Amino acid sequence: MGLAPYPWLERPAEVLAKMLNKLPGGILIYGPRGCGVFELASRFAAAVVCQHPVDGAPCGICEECKLIFSGNHPDLRYVLSETEAALHPEPWNGKFGEIPKGKSLSKQILIEQVRGIGEYLSVTAHRAGHRAVVIYPADSMSGDQSSALLKTLEEPPEGAGTYSGCRRH
Repeated sequence: MGLAPYPWLERPAEVLAKMLNKLPGGILIYGPRGCGVFELASRFAAAVVCQHPVDGAPCGICEECKLIFSGNHPDLRYVLSETEAALHPEPWNGKFGEIPKGKSLSKQILIEQVRGIGEYLSVTAHRAGHRAVVIYPADSMSGDQSSALLKTLEEPPEGAGTYSGCRRH
């Protein structure tokens, strides 16, 4: 299947696949809402953590992939707004209980979440490979959140990478 979740993302997926050999500290993947940016960033992050990626995509059979697909890999983290976490029913985003009447889900990445990224990346990888963080939607961060993230990106620990998805309106 390759890295591209959809045919129109084949070219960006090829560029990302070439980066697996020499990873930058962070990658920004952007596109209109619903075009597959989140899915592409998720697959790329999984390929970063995978022991034996195939054509830039996670192999799906190694121990790392088994942990990823069960939502339990300690070196892959997702930072989503509450709204996006509710829209992506994956094992890693947890279960939302009943939302109290009058309470709405946040559409923004919170400052606590961004600070958590720095703490998470400051610890060495739990397994033998790299660590990765997917932040979505990265464009929902305010100036304070963006500044805190930038600090982490400017001085990333060894073996850490952040892969952000932004929605263009």
